[in-house]
Amino acid sequence: MSPVGADRPPGDRTTPRKVGPTTLADASALSAGAAIEHLGSTPLGLSSTEAAARLREFGTNVLASHQVTALGVLGRQLRNPLLILLLGAAAVSGLTGDVTDAVIIATIVGLSVGLGFFNEYRSEQAVEALLSQIRQDALVVRDGAP
Repeated sequence: MSPVGADRPPGDRTTPRKVGPTTLADASALSAGAAIEHLGSTPLGLSSTEAAARLREFGTNVLASHQVTALGVLGRQLRNPLLILLLGAAAVSGLTGDVTDAVIIATIVGLSVGLGFFNEYRSEQAVEALLSQIRQDALVVRDGAP
């Protein structure tokens, strides 16, 4: 496999290079120079033309946002296998005539789900608030200038 951009003349930065997927773990194992070369760049940065071409090809360079929804949190709470087992036990108790045990089990399950939902939802909102306060800046070099 040839290095990225090996098919281009030296110094030619006007056409976009094909940049393959790189995981963070892969990138961290490379030296700074090797990472720059792997990403099809140079220490002088990208040209405006190449940056625009990469924007069209790969899209914007943004981190995924963390979205919290009440239904998502509730869904995670309800997928608990122990919860399903307990609701099954409540149903069996109710069908066999032991309504008191069925109500007690269902009440405990309901309180457990409610408390778990409340705590998880508040925690997710706190994480979202903290992530929204993180400032993410990057210094880029275009046409040799920061």
